[in-house]
Amino acid sequence: LVFIFVYTDKDWTTGPQKWVYTIGLSALLGLLATLWLHVQLRGVSAPKPRHGGWYYPVLSGLLALLCMSLCYVYLGVWPIGNESVMIVDMHHQYAPLLSKLREMFLHGGSPLYTFEAGLGASFLPMFGYYLASPLNLLLILFPENLLTEGILVITLLKNALAAACFAACVQSVYHRRDISVPVVAVLYSLMMYMLAYSWNIMWLDCVAMLPLVVMFFERMMRTGKFLGYVLSLAYALFSNYYIGFMLCVFLVLYYIVYVLRKRRTTEQVARSFLRFVVGSLLAGGLVMFLLLPVYVGLQGTSAAGGGFPEKVTSNFDMFNLLGRHLYTTSPTIRSGNLPNIYCGLLPVVLLPIFATTRAIPARRRAVYMGLAALLGISFILNYPDLIWHGLHSPNDLPYRFSFIYSFVLLLIAFETLCHIREIRPVQAGGAFAGLLAYLLIEQRFGDEKLGFGSIYISLLFILLYALIVAVAGRKRKWVRAGYCALLVVVAAEMVTNGGATLRTLNGSEYFTDHSAYVDNDKTRAIRQAVRRTQAIGDAAADGAFYRMETLPRKTS
Repeated sequence: LVFIFVYTDKDWTTGPQKWVYTIGLSALLGLLATLWLHVQLRGVSAPKPRHGGWYYPVLSGLLALLCMSLCYVYLGVWPIGNESVMIVDMHHQYAPLLSKLREMFLHGGSPLYTFEAGLGASFLPMFGYYLASPLNLLLILFPENLLTEGILVITLLKNALAAACFAACVQSVYHRRDISVPVVAVLYSLMMYMLAYSWNIMWLDCVAMLPLVVMFFERMMRTGKFLGYVLSLAYALFSNYYIGFMLCVFLVLYYIVYVLRKRRTTEQVARSFLRFVVGSLLAGGLVMFLLLPVYVGLQGTSAAGGGFPEKVTSNFDMFNLLGRHLYTTSPTIRSGNLPNIYCGLLPVVLLPIFATTRAIPARRRAVYMGLAALLGISFILNYPDLIWHGLHSPNDLPYRFSFIYSFVLLLIAFETLCHIREIRPVQAGGAFAGLLAYLLIEQRFGDEKLGFGSIYISLLFILLYALIVAVAGRKRKWVRAGYCALLVVVAAEMVTNGGATLRTLNGSEYFTDHSAYVDNDKTRAIRQAVRRTQAIGDAAADGAFYRMETLPRKTS
């Protein structure tokens, strides 16, 4: 109640926007705080609850769905406000293609060629890049004038799927089922990549599938069972071959990590390599029916070909990468900016603790820290950055593989939480002191775009995380309550950061009003005129080929 009446936002345009957001966020944090209190009062003597393997993935997905919905409420998405999820290329490119796909589902049409793109073009490459996600079938359930709401629902479901898959991954790989699982899963689903590139919904399937592919990779290496790995990787390549390619590059690196993270015999390495190669080839072979014709079709486009520049250069100063881990960093869409790697401040606190926790083998710590460092260098140097993008420099939306870096950071964070009983207060204090020193240097000498809120709110969250980890590590009876406390703070951080990020995007790129896209008098008049013209033309021309165009053009 205090939050409702004290918190004000001059950019809120509707009364429901304020009430739904404040009550929703207060209720979410209140419920999570109640969970923490419940666990704390039960004490260590109470039996640990037993849940099935589905429980924490489902819980993580529901939490992510609620958190992302609150972010959209803060933005003011219809029906709470006046905005839609249409922004940048979603407005004039992806949504029209999705509308065409919906029309084909309902009324038929050729999946191979279309006369509605330019002067005519092959439809298959467009399907392979923009439209192949099976979740697009949900558009059938929405009427034409609610196309934007159908896309919003699909976006929210993919966000929830990312959290559920990450929860399933860490639960399986680390053989652990407790409240620490949704802590990192929510961080993955609301990382900056999922916010800044949320409108590139054709990429989000691969982001969601990455944890599942890694989970089945580990299972394949452990048991020799191929089916899960083959099907999950095939799904990723089918849903979007472009981000799927980046996922395949990462799997090569992850296999090297798998080999190096513990001592293995030559026979074990050879057997694991054979499994990796066979499983990957089977996954690729399953979707060759789409990948081959798409590859042929792409040879006539500007995306074909490419090569290395003449010399190795840096894309930006190495120090600037550190600031991208802070709260409310500006989302990157245009070229020339820094990568979207923010995934909460908890992984930032836990990274130095991971590096100094003796309960984790030194070999394992070195390999995973090396993997994170290699991904960080891939942002900075132009050669590896170009390799990740298939030797074709992207036109805006740079560093499209940055979700992989966040994924690795969160794996490291979860493994650190698994050893929270071995964490000493001096480690948490050292992490806080080091990060405080960095923030002081950043404020004095760093990027001027990091304002007061980014520096000092980051410091507040860093202090909270360090305190919770230090206290939970001291006594066994505080561990479960510590995980619950972390979940409360994580939810608060990610919801408030998510809302601020979407608001920043609206200021720099502009989310289209709901009423300006499909549900307005002008659009309905155009649609009626098209139907009338089609009826007259078909009757008069006896089915002959003709075209029509709307003038003046209706754009954003």
